[in-house]
Amino acid sequence: MKTLALTSIVVSAIYLAAGAAQLSYTIAEVPIFLDVAQPTGFAGLTDRGVMTGTMIDGAGWIVFRWTGDGAQVLATASDVAGRFDIRGINRRGEVIGTFIGGIDVAYLWSDGTTHELGTLGGSDAVANGINDHGDIVGASTLVGSNTWHPFLYRKGRMIDLGDFGARDAFALAINNKRQVVLALQDESGQRMGIYDQGHLKIVEASGWTTGLAINESGHVVGTHQSPEEPGNFGRAFYYDGLCLHDLHVPGQFFSSSRSINNKDEIVGSWVTASPQGGYFYGGFLYRDGQRTDLSEMLPPGSGWTIYTADRINDFGQIVGVGIYGGVGKFYMMTPTRLP
Repeated sequence: MKTLALTSIVVSAIYLAAGAAQLSYTIAEVPIFLDVAQPTGFAGLTDRGVMTGTMIDGAGWIVFRWTGDGAQVLATASDVAGRFDIRGINRRGEVIGTFIGGIDVAYLWSDGTTHELGTLGGSDAVANGINDHGDIVGASTLVGSNTWHPFLYRKGRMIDLGDFGARDAFALAINNKRQVVLALQDESGQRMGIYDQGHLKIVEASGWTTGLAINESGHVVGTHQSPEEPGNFGRAFYYDGLCLHDLHVPGQFFSSSRSINNKDEIVGSWVTASPQGGYFYGGFLYRDGQRTDLSEMLPPGSGWTIYTADRINDFGQIVGVGIYGGVGKFYMMTPTRLP
C-alpha cells in the first residue's frame, strides 16, 4: 500500500450569494405517513427521485423507501430496543444502515429482502455507504477485541481493509470508482483518508475530520472540529482533492456538509443559538464558490421554514426536513433556471 500525506489548506473565504448563482427553486412536500409520524431525515436520494430515510412515531423508529408512488416500510424498531441509522440508497433502490441497540448490526435492504451483513469476527458492525454497483463500506469489530476495522462488502463477502496504522478505522463513504473515505482515529484526533486502488491519501488537519460523502471526482464533504475552537461543535467543509475549504459561517456553532453531487453542488445544515434561548436551524447550498441559505431560495410566500438540507442529486434536487403549517414535514426543492 502506498501512502501520500497531503497537507491541507483551510480556506475561510465564503461568498454569501444573492440569487444562488442564478437559480430559483420550487418546493413541495414529500408525503410520507406524516399523519402518524414525525420526520427525522433523509439518508439517500437518487437521480430518479427515489429516497430513503427515517421517521419516529409513538411506537419508535420507521425506516422507509419512497419511490414517488408512495412509501414502503423497510423496518421498524421500538425506542426501548434501539434506533436505526440509515446511511444511503443506490440507483437500484438498495438501502443500507445500522440498527443501534445492545450491539450494532449492519443491514442491507434489497429486492424486498432484509440482509444482515455480519461482522469481521467481532460482535458489532455498521454500514455507512453504498455505491451503484452494490459495494458497501462500513466498519466492524474484530474477534475478541473492541478495535474497529473498515470493511468493503462485495458479492456477499466482507473484506477487512486493515487499520491503516490507526487505533480504530472506519469506512464512511464510497463512490462508483470504489474510492473509499476513511476515518482514522488515534489519541490526537481523527484524520480523513481516501483509499483508492491500494493507495492511501491522508488529509492532514488537526482535530477531528469526518468525511460524509464523496462524488465521482473524489471530492469529499463533511465536518471538521478544530481543537482551537472548543465552543464550536463542527464546521462544514469541502475537499476538492487538494485542500479543505471551510464552508462555515461565523456566528453558527455547528454546520455540516451532508451531500455532494457530481457537479460539486453541496448541501448541508447549520445550527445557531437564539439570544432568547433555544436554537435556530437551517440548510445551505454551496455552488460555484458561493454558499447560500436555502431560506433565500424559497418562492415568495411559500410558507416553509427549512430545518435541514440532507441530500442533493445530479439534477440539483434537494431534500430535507422543514416546517409547514406548524408541522414537521419532508420537502423536495427543485431548481428552475431564471430566464
